[in-house]
Amino acid sequence: MRNLGEAKLKNGETLGIGVVEAPDDEYREVVLDLLSHKRDAWQWHIGHGFDGKTGDLRNLFYIGFIKGEAVSNITVWQYGSTGDLGHVYTKEEHRRKGICNATMRAQMDDFREQGGRFCVLGTGFDSHPYHIYRSFGFESLQPESGAMFYQRDEEFWNDFLKVGDTIGRPIKWEDWSDVCALMACPTADWYRCRRARVFGPTCFEFSLLNDFESLHHEKTQVRVLEGPGGIVGYATLAPDPEWKGNTFLLDLTVHPQFAEFTPRVLDGFEWPNAKVTAWLQGSSPTVDAMKQAGFNEEGRLTNMFAQGSAPQDIVILTR
Repeated sequence: MRNLGEAKLKNGETLGIGVVEAPDDEYREVVLDLLSHKRDAWQWHIGHGFDGKTGDLRNLFYIGFIKGEAVSNITVWQYGSTGDLGHVYTKEEHRRKGICNATMRAQMDDFREQGGRFCVLGTGFDSHPYHIYRSFGFESLQPESGAMFYQRDEEFWNDFLKVGDTIGRPIKWEDWSDVCALMACPTADWYRCRRARVFGPTCFEFSLLNDFESLHHEKTQVRVLEGPGGIVGYATLAPDPEWKGNTFLLDLTVHPQFAEFTPRVLDGFEWPNAKVTAWLQGSSPTVDAMKQAGFNEEGRLTNMFAQGSAPQDIVILTR
């Protein structure tokens, strides 16, 4: 554990703050016990980090201690300049002491010191935690949304979306925070993911967790498009449960600046001997790139949703 200092609480107690970076055998059980209330999928994720199975993704647990007892946690999954913040928790008997504020102050300072520039999280809009996050620079990704972002500097998106050598490849664990950034990007297509019903910038962490879990199923594939500055495309191919698995659904989000590279993320898929459908925003330049890659437009649903005041079509592509 790396020591981050101490803070005086409202009741006069002293909070010690440190960051545990998994894998860490000494503090494994401390973290697992503190977060034992998390649902099974997250337990699987946390365990993977402590087992050293998450590649170069940094699993950072910011822990608050009172008299040696672990009483609070904030987790950040970070790779390079992007991060995803979650598992914010204080034991019930230690709440209303200012522990969350003190832990988060140390965490945000450390995030910046570790090169962090952009971070996302999900909470309830206008809730008490929402206003705590706002006090540390987080803002809603959309009006009246609990999906929030922190952006350290104005140049972040210019660097993240820098156009240059771009490759398609299978997803890696260290892509976690970049995929979260892509799904939070304000200039990506508004319609982003059919299975998760994503419209506009969002906190994608739980859908992403489900996708990583689904990689253990033989028929699920996940690929990314990597540009010079980060992950600029994300695609999953899996049996479509809406049609009882008789057809496959290709979910694809490629930032418009990289639409021409769409075939590179598609090329590595092992295509099933079954119909594949993809639902895209009609105005997206990715539609033409998909047609060049062998998909056909089978249908168009007009005026299905609005982006601001502009009605948008949905194009259904198949192969």
